[in-house]
Amino acid sequence: MQEIRRESDDELCGFITEVHGQWSALTIFGAPLARGLDRAHAEALVTSTGLTSLSERWHYRASADDDWQTVVVVEASPRSVTLALGYYSMPGVETLTLSSEQIISDGLLVREPPRPDPAVVRPFREGDGPATLDLFHRAIRQTAARDYSPEQVAAWAASNADVTLWTARRASARTFVAQLDSDVAGFTDVDDTGYVDMLYVDPRFARRRVATALLEHVLTWAQEHGVRAMSADVSITARPLFERFGFVVVREQHPVRNGVELTNFHMHMTLP
Repeated sequence: MQEIRRESDDELCGFITEVHGQWSALTIFGAPLARGLDRAHAEALVTSTGLTSLSERWHYRASADDDWQTVVVVEASPRSVTLALGYYSMPGVETLTLSSEQIISDGLLVREPPRPDPAVVRPFREGDGPATLDLFHRAIRQTAARDYSPEQVAAWAASNADVTLWTARRASARTFVAQLDSDVAGFTDVDDTGYVDMLYVDPRFARRRVATALLEHVLTWAQEHGVRAMSADVSITARPLFERFGFVVVREQHPVRNGVELTNFHMHMTLP
């Protein structure tokens, strides 16, 4: 690998490397910025984006069988990189250090992972009522059933909900819907205080980053509208997702639904 340094102060911006006549541009910790370049373009890319890329969100997975998760670079050197395993680098967010050899040989850290077509997030429409109610029930009965007993699932997803009342509540709650092609794939909401009341994904679209797209959308909405903190009452099933975005558990709770006690967590996040 050949070092690329900034002319003004000799600071290391990254590296370039050549394989079979094709050049790659690399960060200072060895992750690829781009491949398949000629030498001049590789040098220019490292010079222009090698350092600024350190402030971007990257994507990490522990193995080829795992999903990509959003991470933030905390500290970087030619020998290693330390990552915050979440959407923001904040106190309490788990960190991980990878050696440059791991990054180069295993391809565990990338700037932009290959991914399926993203979900389009849009405001709730009146016609979404039946689809979101059906989705709500199936998400609990199939996805959340891994973490809750049959009795808890039956109480949580009681089948006597009125679709007209449901639609009216969704319409008044600043609900956002994730759509894949023509299908409603998930939904969430957020109020003026930053409280997220619901976030559910159709089990048919699991592992398609639908929940990530929804939570990213409400966080962006909150920042654009001057909200300083987020909160949510989060199920056992959804807790890992919220933790990846920087939410922390304030307390464990045991709400009662239709006479049955459940478990969830009140979580909080201060926006940067």
